[in-house]
Amino acid sequence: MSDKLPTSDSFHIPSELMEFVKRDTYSLLIKGNAGTGKTTLALTLLRALNIREGFQYISTRISPSQLYLYYPWLEQFFGARKKSQLPDLIENDVDADSLSFIDARLDEPVSLFERLTNQLMDNKSPMIIVDSWDTIGYFMDKEALMNNARVLQTWRERAKAKMILISEDLSAPTFDFIADGIIDLRQRHHNDRLLREIFISKLRGVRINRPSYVYTLDHSIFHSYEPYNPSEFAISPDSKPMQMSSTSNLLKGSFIKSGNADLDRVIGGGFPLNGIVNVVLDSNVNEKTILAFLSQFISSFLSYGNSVLYQRSDQTNPEYVSNYLKACLQITKKQLDKLFFLVDLQRKTAPGKRAEKTHLSLYDATKTIKKKNPGKMLLSVISTESLGQYGDANDEGKGIDLLNLLKSISDLTIVVSHGHKSDISHYISRNSDVSMRFLEINGTLFMQSEIPWSHLCALMVDRSHGYPRILFDPVV
Repeated sequence: MSDKLPTSDSFHIPSELMEFVKRDTYSLLIKGNAGTGKTTLALTLLRALNIREGFQYISTRISPSQLYLYYPWLEQFFGARKKSQLPDLIENDVDADSLSFIDARLDEPVSLFERLTNQLMDNKSPMIIVDSWDTIGYFMDKEALMNNARVLQTWRERAKAKMILISEDLSAPTFDFIADGIIDLRQRHHNDRLLREIFISKLRGVRINRPSYVYTLDHSIFHSYEPYNPSEFAISPDSKPMQMSSTSNLLKGSFIKSGNADLDRVIGGGFPLNGIVNVVLDSNVNEKTILAFLSQFISSFLSYGNSVLYQRSDQTNPEYVSNYLKACLQITKKQLDKLFFLVDLQRKTAPGKRAEKTHLSLYDATKTIKKKNPGKMLLSVISTESLGQYGDANDEGKGIDLLNLLKSISDLTIVVSHGHKSDISHYISRNSDVSMRFLEINGTLFMQSEIPWSHLCALMVDRSHGYPRILFDPVV
């Protein structure tokens, strides 16, 4: 993780939850099984609200010093002074009220309630976080626990304080009807990948426009994702060309850098030289998504004087391709005309005839481009539609032959598929050096690398330059 502390915008709390926790007073219950990130969310809320003083984090499960160990960004946010005040256990001669992080692992439920009510009565801590509420409930009968919960809620209202309670006991609804807000953190698996979701059950006084979001705990920070919006992939008229580092190299060993540092980390360093990259776009994902992704790589590839053959599928608007490249590139139109070759998909009109023409034209085009730009690399981007349009099963091998011919000439071959299942797509998948899929889950866009295996990576769009620059964030 970078030593630089993320800005508040980097935490991306759901808008409904942020509206709720910005109120002057409330009680919030964060529920979830072990490992779902309840502590991480509570600590991230402190950072998102920029609360550095006037709070107490009462921990009944883990020592405050371990919190600083597991969440390194705490020291940078709160400063070394707060860390130096952390005792493993509070001794009698230590003024606990002066501390922000309290080790209450050995506290009896009665003494813990006294601590909480005293803080609320004296109005010393406008924000109190109890991690976790379960420790209290385990040692009290239901009636006593309910009465104490009502007392806490009453004093919290009178003190106009904020109280966050954390619970793993999903079956005990002791505080559910009393709390002003309830958040439920869950995790499941999608295609053998971890998927985390936050469910907003109740936020009094706040309109819940979206009841659930996908989130990650990468870098020990809670980060949720906004739903997919195709308008994010539009090109602004005032877009600025992508700036390339003068010291960066396209090649790194036997890998070609993708132009996206996040992706390079996911696939192990970049795209393998002389390899095949299989990119699958699910049917409910907008075509502009793959254009934005490919444009970043193509612009990086062209900026080094290399050539690109791009075969447009029937589903791709030619204006989109040129607009994305113009937005990303900082080379002249003359250079672009010399290095970039856009080829339309040629549909067959009779069995075999048009397919044969496609076979020859693509192969001849790659040879011609390679000869025109000797000593430079060639990237070929083709569609499975051209490989799979042969008439019968016997001709399916011609698509495979074409792919192998293109691979023999090109320094990298990217095959784009729109989710169609065929023999050729299975062949491509089996013989790819990198295979990735763009998909939508619960309204959020993801990239899933099949080869090499990776976590689900959420797609985030950076529009600071006026064009969509895709970032990949692992869901861990």
